[in-house]
Amino acid sequence: MKLEVIAAGRATATRPTPLLLVHGAWHGAWAWQDGFSDALAAAGYAVYAVSLRGHGGSDGRERLRATRIADYVADVLAVSATLPTAPVLIGHSMGGLVVQKTAERHPTPALVLLAPVPTSGALAAALNYKGRIVIASDGTEVPPATRCAGGPVPASEHAGTAMGSTGNDKKSAVWNGASTSAPCYQTAVSGALGAYAQTGDATSVGSPGF
Repeated sequence: MKLEVIAAGRATATRPTPLLLVHGAWHGAWAWQDGFSDALAAAGYAVYAVSLRGHGGSDGRERLRATRIADYVADVLAVSATLPTAPVLIGHSMGGLVVQKTAERHPTPALVLLAPVPTSGALAAALNYKGRIVIASDGTEVPPATRCAGGPVPASEHAGTAMGSTGNDKKSAVWNGASTSAPCYQTAVSGALGAYAQTGDATSVGSPGF
C-alpha cells in the first residue's frame, strides 16, 4: 500500500532522532504543513508527516469505512521501518490514540500527545446523536446528545456534512466538552482550520468537530 509521507529538515548531531507526525481524523499529512513541520525542521529535526491509509495522498480511500485503528498502527510501523532509527511519535487527536497503540507493540523513544483520543475511545461521547443510549468501551452509558439550546441534533448540523458551508442549517455540530453523562452539542463555526466550539472562533477551541 502506498502511503504519502511529507518530509522536511535533516537530522543534526544534537537532534539525531527523527520525528513522525500522525494526524487525526479527517486530516492528512497536509495538516502539519502550516508552520508546524517547518518549525520542527528549523529546530534541527528530520520531520516526517504520514497520511494514514484512506487520507491525503495515501491509498485505501475506497476501504476507509472498514479501516480500523489497528490498520493505522500498521501504517505507522511501516513508515517507521523506513527511517534510519526509531522515531519519536507525535500524534494529534485520533493520531494520539494511534501512536499510543503503536507504542504498545513497538519500542518507541518517546510519544508526544496533542489532544489525544483516550485509549477507551471517544465514539460514544462524541457521536451519540442517534437517539438511543450508547455504551462506551469502558462500560459508561452515554445518553443521546441534545442541542445545548434544546432539541435533538440533526445530521445536517454534524461535522462532515457540508463542512465550511455558510448556511446555518449546514454548519457542524460540536460537543461542548462539558459532560459525557449528559452530552450537549452546539452549532460550530466552520473555518479554514476546521470547526470551532465554545465561543465559535479560532482563538478558543473548546473541543474538536466531529
